[in-house]
Amino acid sequence: MRLRRGSSRTIPIGEDRPESTLWEEFLHSPMILLARLAHEASSPQPPALLDTDDPQTEASSERARIVCISDTHNHQAHLPPLPPGDVLIHAGDLTSTGTAKELDAAFAWLHAAPHPHKIVIAGNHDHGLSKPERRAQLLEQYPSITYLEDKLTTIEIRGRLLSIYGSPHTPHHEPGAFNYVRGQSGQWALPAFVDILVTHGPPLDHLDGRRNGCAQLRNAVRLLRPQLHVFGHVHSGRGVKCVTWDEAQRRYESIISVNRRKRFVWTLGLVAAAVGAKIRGRPKFRHGAHTMLVNASAQGWFRDNVWRGATVVDIPLQHPHRSL
Repeated sequence: MRLRRGSSRTIPIGEDRPESTLWEEFLHSPMILLARLAHEASSPQPPALLDTDDPQTEASSERARIVCISDTHNHQAHLPPLPPGDVLIHAGDLTSTGTAKELDAAFAWLHAAPHPHKIVIAGNHDHGLSKPERRAQLLEQYPSITYLEDKLTTIEIRGRLLSIYGSPHTPHHEPGAFNYVRGQSGQWALPAFVDILVTHGPPLDHLDGRRNGCAQLRNAVRLLRPQLHVFGHVHSGRGVKCVTWDEAQRRYESIISVNRRKRFVWTLGLVAAAVGAKIRGRPKFRHGAHTMLVNASAQGWFRDNVWRGATVVDIPLQHPHRSL
């Protein structure tokens, strides 16, 4: 399964360190590299990751097609066309500085998209969206867009309901909007039930480059267990993965963080799980047990000079009579 990449000449916005190479990971810690590869080999495959070179593939009536993008930073004109889908999600940093002109151009681009549902959150660069009057003016001008700022919304797709919660907040690392102090308690008090979670920043240890994500967000996602979590912010973390919220996942997180004493034994356990998955086959995605994570950043690492298209995934629709 491939992700389509688009490129154009552009001016870099900020510095984002590239993902570590396998050799760099090996030099840093061979045991951690082995643990990561074994853990990935035993994790479930995403239920439906679409090849955006062939966006005409029709969605199943039992699934919702989600078009995910983030960190477009005013360069929407340089991106490949947005593929069709049921829901378009932009996970923040639509702009570089959040001026009225920048926001208007970004909202006009999203408003023109044909998707029936358009969900948008802000990012740390979108300063203007922190101003209620400017935000209200944009939403009045572009009524097809649903803006979420620590809010939950419910949409209907082919008679089925999907709940979506969005939040723009990221740990403070530079002057920006919607920042909070890393480690701040109570930041991620999420609703009890959410199908799709949209945040600007990633959870720690998941598609977050060199561990730039938030541990509090990771813990909140583990408790919530949404079907899909869409984010961006860390450009080098772009990708898709599935997480199983079990003891093996907890041990993997411990291995790559601080628990050196148990690292060897737990890594052997992950290797055994990977061998078992090779024999029996990788587990299937199950709602409530797994979460599909998408870092949908459109901007590549600044030296790559690349702008990339949306990530398209299908998620199962629940029974039409499921209560929310």
